[in-house]
Amino acid sequence: MKALRKYVAWLVREARSIVRPDLVLHSTERQPAPQELKSGVVYVVQGGGTPKWAVMRCPCGCGEKLQLSLNPTRRPRWTVHRDRLRRVSLQPSVRQTAGCFAHFWVRRGTIEWCGDSGSSPIER
Repeated sequence: MKALRKYVAWLVREARSIVRPDLVLHSTERQPAPQELKSGVVYVVQGGGTPKWAVMRCPCGCGEKLQLSLNPTRRPRWTVHRDRLRRVSLQPSVRQTAGCFAHFWVRRGTIEWCGDSGSSPIER
């Protein structure tokens, strides 16, 4: 009984250390329309079970639809990974080259902003 109490106490401590992710992954067979995109969700569009695109709203708040190619034969391309908690990671970083000029990493469901986010690469 004492071991069970210790385990439950450990489980409660661990549950509190899990932070709610900024982004979770959702798989779909069709390209979502801009108005269908929910904040906090990365949609992986698959064709025949093969991931083709990662689609999301720009997390800066501008509302822009971001489409990232997952095709290994194209450039640029990204890789997407989902852990057991549905937290998503993308590699490499995502950089908007126009508009809001957002630049960020997605790691374990968390948005990590780069220092040059919001500034044009030409202005630097």
